[in-house]
Amino acid sequence: MPTSDPDQVKIRCECGAGLRLPAKALGRKVKCPKCQRAFVATSGEHPASAAAPADDLSSMMQELAAAEKKSAAVAQPDRASSAPAPTACPLCGKPLEAGAVLCTGCGYDARTGRRLSSAKVSVPVAARFAKLAGTFLFGCVLSAIGAGIGAILWVVIAAVTMCEIGWIAWGLGALAGTGMALGYRRYTPRAGAVAAIIAALAILASKAAVFVLVLYIVATGDTDNVGMQRLLVTDRLANEHLDQRGVHDEKARQDQWEDAWKSAEKKVAKMSDQEVRSRAESYREAVTKDAERFTDTGLLRSRLVAHEAELEAEREGLAWNNPKRARLYERHERKMDEVPESELKSREAALDAWEKEGRWADETYVRHHLIFAYVEESLREEPPTGVDAELDPEEWEVPGDVWKQRYDEAVADVDAMAPAPRVEELKKIELTAEDERMRVRLTWHFAERAAERAGLAFSEVEAREALQEEQQKKFASYSHEQLVSEAAALDAWEKDGQWTDAEYLRDHLIFSLADEAVRARRKERKGDDEVWTPSAEEWKEFLAKATAQVEQIPPQQHVQRLRDLEAAKQKAMQDFFAERESEESAELASTLVAAFGQSLLAPLNLLFAFLALTSAYRIGSHGFSKE
Repeated sequence: MPTSDPDQVKIRCECGAGLRLPAKALGRKVKCPKCQRAFVATSGEHPASAAAPADDLSSMMQELAAAEKKSAAVAQPDRASSAPAPTACPLCGKPLEAGAVLCTGCGYDARTGRRLSSAKVSVPVAARFAKLAGTFLFGCVLSAIGAGIGAILWVVIAAVTMCEIGWIAWGLGALAGTGMALGYRRYTPRAGAVAAIIAALAILASKAAVFVLVLYIVATGDTDNVGMQRLLVTDRLANEHLDQRGVHDEKARQDQWEDAWKSAEKKVAKMSDQEVRSRAESYREAVTKDAERFTDTGLLRSRLVAHEAELEAEREGLAWNNPKRARLYERHERKMDEVPESELKSREAALDAWEKEGRWADETYVRHHLIFAYVEESLREEPPTGVDAELDPEEWEVPGDVWKQRYDEAVADVDAMAPAPRVEELKKIELTAEDERMRVRLTWHFAERAAERAGLAFSEVEAREALQEEQQKKFASYSHEQLVSEAAALDAWEKDGQWTDAEYLRDHLIFSLADEAVRARRKERKGDDEVWTPSAEEWKEFLAKATAQVEQIPPQQHVQRLRDLEAAKQKAMQDFFAERESEESAELASTLVAAFGQSLLAPLNLLFAFLALTSAYRIGSHGFSKE
């Protein structure tokens, strides 16, 4: 059926519905809006019963699909080119699809302008800094970085030049203020104040680092700067000066330190740079040797050095207090330092063999050692005036003329003897010395046992000395064989027998409990009298209470109770020394803090610190404006 509009055609579906379509739709597949059936539109009347033949319809549909596919391929580039370009996330910079409101990279929501709190994403560092730029936090970060750079430069320059250049603090303050100005970009008094605080902290850290550097150099001497070496030598000489005065108490040393330092400064001022370097090097070597001396290798070297140095000292007839002995030791130490460690064991074996048998065939050793034995015997029989007879003669300060006289007499007596009798005489002297050592040990042991049985306090000195004299008389008549037998029995008793000796265990437990009570009372009285000692009546009370306690303890438990008491005593001693060490550390820390404070309050340091803080405040609060 014809239509009035030449650009349109009217067709009819099988269901009877009429469709008006554009003329260009003919030959294409269309869909009936009523029955939803798809068919190919053809021109002219389309009766309800007229259907296109199956073959024709199939070919027409294939042609229509190919045409649509071709049309889509041609139109696709046009749609892609006309689509809006994707935007970028303002937070992390990741590209966004057109029309997207949520960034999948950082969780940014364009509708609210914020990142979703539940989003677990990693924002690039650059993006974070970009967001921080212009904030107060970013200003503080840059200010701290600037102050840190200044502090590091200050310490490095001080370490290289061994000189603390104060005006660097001024630059440190300027860097702290500049960091705040660049990072915050808002010039307020708060920004300047915070920059000044950061600069102050950096100055304190720098000063502390330089202070520690100086302490390290003074303690170790590890520096090539002659100025610092002069400081090192001055410190060592001041300590030596106090040692020579006999000032060993810490408080007394502090009181006299200034005078000793001034005296040392005068000596060091007269030294050339080469003398100072040589002296500092000797101090460094001494520190290194002290650290190595207590290793296994160091102890072995010390034993070998002592042996060689003593032999030479005896050959030269040097008194025990002769200063030349120290130089002999130093010379042999240098020689021993050159010996490879691989040879030390063989030298030790040779020394062991020599001490056991070889020395008796060494005529030179026998002669000189016998001379010194005669000198010691003479000094014991007739001590020089002013010496402490209770000390060993080797610790006496024997006058030179007295030593020469006794030494010459001993030489004459020994040279009058043939080599063989010298060996017998020396063995006899050493045997006598060994017997004396055994007598002293046995006397002390049995005197202590008797004191515990009698319940004598440590403060009852006279009664204890009487017991020792009694034991000395007892063992004075013992022969060498008897002493050896008694010493062997004591060895066995100390190893195992004491723990089965019921009488000893009871007496020792009573005394130990009483002594523990005294220590507890002394601890309670700390502050009033740290060395409190009970009177005779008070000690008897402690002893009576301890005896009553022991009577309540079964004998089979005495051993364990004694071991518990010994462990508690050991712990108390450890706590005591730990407390002393803590107190000494606190005193040292207090002294260092005081010295650090004095260095900070020096006029020139205060001036540079003021300039640094002023610079940090002004730059941080005003930026680089001309206000």
